[in-house]
Parts: sequence; structure tokens; C-alpha cells
Amino acid sequence: MVPPLDDATRTEARLLLREATATTSLPQRSAARQVPWAASASDQASAPHPAPMAPPLPPLPPRRRTAVADGINGRLVAVFSVAWVLGFVVQAVQPLPDGPHVAPPAWAVFLNSVYLLALLATIVGFAVRQRWALLASALAASTWAAGVVACPLVNHHETVGVAWGVALATSIGIAAASAVAFARAGRPS
Repeated sequence: MVPPLDDATRTEARLLLREATATTSLPQRSAARQVPWAASASDQASAPHPAPMAPPLPPLPPRRRTAVADGINGRLVAVFSVAWVLGFVVQAVQPLPDGPHVAPPAWAVFLNSVYLLALLATIVGFAVRQRWALLASALAASTWAAGVVACPLVNHHETVGVAWGVALATSIGIAAASAVAFARAGRPS
């Protein structure tokens, strides 16, 4: 099937037809009328050749995941958000301190500062769905676990009870789950 001709091609074909009819005999004229768009051999030799088509581009290589640029999915963010909300509930229902209100040691203040900064980084990282938020979550939960273990050492709570065990189990669970999720999020899928 012949593709449709545009106006410029039709005009060029008419001019070629006029030239062909002026210089050809009757049998050649009837052949030219049957295919008006066909150029003569001399016209084809003088016409510029169209540029060859470029070869198709090779397919892109599979996307490689990088540690910093990749985000995490919303379901993972939701799971860890619920885990941290439960962690806050566990921290909120702990019993009152046993001893008098004394200043905590400097290392306990430092540990608490690291915990709060890591928790802030976790919240920001989850808000923008970045993989490093899982690392910040693991750090925050680890410092929380260290604080739970240190609690009896600084006489904050002298007895180790159920609340202490639940807080320790929750903090270690969030730390371990965050570390595992961080490692798995770095693998290509």
C-alpha cells in the first residue's frame, strides 16, 4: 500500500510529470501518468538521499539500589510508626521513680540526648520515607534499651519489675527489627 502524499510531494510529482511528458514518447507518457509520484532514474540519481535511521538505543541496565537515594515503602513506615507509638505508651506507663529527685549522671544525660536526637531523625526520616530512618530508629531504640538497663544503676528505679522487662523487650525488639529492615531495604529487589 502506498502512503498518502503531502502537498509538497504532489507538487514535485506534477513538475516531474510535466518534464517527463515534454521529453518522452507516447508509451512512456502513459506509464508516467499511471504513477505520477515516481521519479525518473535521472531524478533519483540527483536527489539527495535521506539520512539513514539511527540504530535503536540499547535497553537501560537494571536500576541499582543505593543506600542513600532509595526510599522505603509506606507500609514499612506505618509498621514502625505503630511500633514507636507502642514504645511511647510503654514509656509513659512506667512507675514513678523510687529515689529522691537527684541529678542524673552526665553519661545518662548524654545517653538521653543521643536517644532524643536519634528519635527526631527517625521521625524526619520516616516523614520523607528514607532508608536511613531505619538506621536512626535502630540507634534510638538501642539507646532506649541502654537507658532501661541503666535505670536501676542510677537509682531511678531500684526494683526491676514487669514494666522494666516490657520496656527492655520493646526497645530491643524495635532495635532488632529496625536493623533487619535496614539491611533488607538495601538489597535489590
